[in-house]
Amino acid sequence: LFGVEKVTRYACAEAGGEEPYEKREKDTVLKCHINEKTAHLFTAVEASLSESIEKHSAALGREALFDKTEQIARLPPYLAVNFVRFQYRKDTEKRAKILRPISFPDVLDVRNLCTKELQANIASHNNRLEEARDKAAADKASADKAAADKAAADEAAADKAKADEE
Repeated sequence: LFGVEKVTRYACAEAGGEEPYEKREKDTVLKCHINEKTAHLFTAVEASLSESIEKHSAALGREALFDKTEQIARLPPYLAVNFVRFQYRKDTEKRAKILRPISFPDVLDVRNLCTKELQANIASHNNRLEEARDKAAADKASADKAAADKAAADEAAADKAKADEE
């Protein structure tokens, strides 16, 4: 119900490191890291999907800097977004809560954060919805026109009957 599947790409940022590789990961929430520059939900989620991390490199035989980029491969019916509002402050050596207000839309469009395959799937689904809406609108328009034509014909018949009586 809340499962998000992501494709994560790891690329070693240091020279002589490993070849880039991809991994599929499942999670129940999309983490959204808040910082001083964050003002909107979409930009925060977008920024949270790419980061630099340190991890062990087998090719270098030590800890190395990796660029980690994620794309959404499967969207759930309900997308849970977790605002990560705590940050470690080195000057006080404590965790501090970031009290920045974040704006968010009524409907969050995450198509740009998805893999190409999922974007194509979403586009085809949207096209089918638009076709169904267009067909329903055309059917309603033709039904309204038929009702108007019938009303005009009934009015003309009533006028003719009234004229025959006189």
